[in-house]
Amino acid sequence: MKVLRKISFVAFVAGVIVCLLIGPSCGAVLSQDQQTGLKEGWIWIVSVLPPAGGWESDEGQSISLALSILEKETNESARGLAGYDVLFVKESPLEVGKTTERLGEWSNRVALLSFSGDHVDKELIPQVGVMGPLFLSAFGEGVSLRDTTGKVYPYAFALDLPLSYRAGALAQYGEKTLSKGAPVAQFVDGLDPVLSMCADLYAALADQRGRSSLFLGKRGAGDNGYQMECQEAIQGGAKAFILWLDALSVTDIYRQRHQRGEAFALWYGGEPIDRELLRCTGLIAVSQKRPLEEDPYLAVLERKIWQITRKHIPDRVAAARAWTSGMWLLSALQRAGTSSPDVIAKGMTDVEGITLGKEPLRFNSLTHRPEERQVAIMKVENNRFQTIAVLKVRGANAD
Repeated sequence: MKVLRKISFVAFVAGVIVCLLIGPSCGAVLSQDQQTGLKEGWIWIVSVLPPAGGWESDEGQSISLALSILEKETNESARGLAGYDVLFVKESPLEVGKTTERLGEWSNRVALLSFSGDHVDKELIPQVGVMGPLFLSAFGEGVSLRDTTGKVYPYAFALDLPLSYRAGALAQYGEKTLSKGAPVAQFVDGLDPVLSMCADLYAALADQRGRSSLFLGKRGAGDNGYQMECQEAIQGGAKAFILWLDALSVTDIYRQRHQRGEAFALWYGGEPIDRELLRCTGLIAVSQKRPLEEDPYLAVLERKIWQITRKHIPDRVAAARAWTSGMWLLSALQRAGTSSPDVIAKGMTDVEGITLGKEPLRFNSLTHRPEERQVAIMKVENNRFQTIAVLKVRGANAD
């Protein structure tokens, strides 16, 4: 294997130069040398699934540049990747509802690296998570890596913590801001199983800290049974309300609180992306995305990419996610020394020394995600979410 790689290296350099100019190998069409390497067994191929905007978007171009450097540095090293060369192949867009039709194209891949988002990942994970190849989502907050019995798929991994991290973040925030033992009220949309799970997890975490949790049901926007339950919670001593609700319901509760002159704090348990939330001055929300967006290390990565490619990255966050995801995968392949998904999966949780921006990561063999992530506590001020604190939050053993 080592001899084959050495003989073919000079021919392969031309392909590497092209990769630096246009990013990882474009499409699934391989050059003659790459086809030879695949046939002779000295090339490992990782299929890269595109972001929603495609490879020509700012996000797509930034991902391409980051992976092209990883590919170059690996293949120009003395031993390559455990004696192999690696090729990141940019795949064409996947159509939601038909993603599994593409599985046959990836039978000779060592891994799939997805930037396609939750809708695509949710369809692929139940298939490749059991059958292979190994699957790594560069995101993964909104997807489950577990089957219907709660068992983690053996070949599925994700860079983000699951949605349930918000419960842990709010539980920590409560310890820092509320008086000891003060109860917290939770408005829960009982029709949303994910939000209900988060509310249950928060209650369990609060109970461990000696803090009670009052459950108040609300079915979403249009349910006006708020005032009576709100008064009941206030009389029970609640100083903060966690809203596991849709954004419209949150703004409705905020408006009613403002009209009644009530002073309790409002904490939002959903994803803070709806612009209507920016009207709710003082609203608290959490995000595991924000610390990376504000990470000063991204400027270091940007300079590195510019020095090597003489190209600017239009989306530094996307480049950072690509860099970390690629490093995690390549480090696992290096440890494995084989294309066996079982051995690679073991290597994924044994990897050390990986960072996301400047944040060091360790990986959990029970969840197939990082053990913990930095999470921003944000507050609406001047019509925008301002970071007011950053906490380390451990991932719950629940998706």
